[in-house]
Amino acid sequence: MPLFPSLRRPRLDARLSGPGWLAPAERAAIVEPVTDTRPDEDVHHVIQRELSLLRPDVMASTAQVEALLHPDFCDVAVSGHRIDRREVIAALGPARLASRAPGGAAGSPAVRAAVISELTGVRLSSTVILVSYASEQGDQRARHSSLWLKTGPSWRRYFHQGTPITAG
Repeated sequence: MPLFPSLRRPRLDARLSGPGWLAPAERAAIVEPVTDTRPDEDVHHVIQRELSLLRPDVMASTAQVEALLHPDFCDVAVSGHRIDRREVIAALGPARLASRAPGGAAGSPAVRAAVISELTGVRLSSTVILVSYASEQGDQRARHSSLWLKTGPSWRRYFHQGTPITAG
């Protein structure tokens, strides 16, 4: 029996390739809120914002990434390194992404389609939503968790961590 039975996570696979790769939010698991705050519509919106950060066209746009990341954003990468907002934005610049895109610079690796599964969102308070999912890209698998904060009228990603899933 799981420790938190109400947090069972149904499987959702969404191939991230080409136009329209985003899985509709209505297919994502919306876990019952931990609090009595307004559910669902914000969670759906935040899940779409989370998934948008996986799209190459969004990642290539400094303005879009800046709008999605909280000023105090921190990422703990799959490698274990801590990365701040400025470093993330610099790493996702258009020139760097173009060199990794299919048909990019000679000898550069092509970006493979990622498979997203176990996608869930849960409201922790009126201003905090937790999004979690598993990803598989080639032979690399990881679990991801993101905290989104309501900042004024918009939701912005405050924290993200990717943890490798090892075989066995």
